[in-house]
Amino acid sequence: MKIFIKLMLVLMMAISASAQSTFKQNQLKFERVKNAYAEKWKSLQTELQSAGLTGNFSLYLAAYKS
Repeated sequence: MKIFIKLMLVLMMAISASAQSTFKQNQLKFERVKNAYAEKWKSLQTELQSAGLTGNFSLYLAAYKS
């Protein structure tokens, strides 16, 4: 039973992660998101580079509410 529960949790996390792969493209269809991205991305990228985070990477945030 524990193996089944662990398997289900991994499966749920994998489905959630794959659903996020097109999230950015879908969000950029909205005018407010597109404007905020255009306005803030360069400064955020500069801050990330100054903190030593370089290269191409993705960030996945998950929040769970109980």
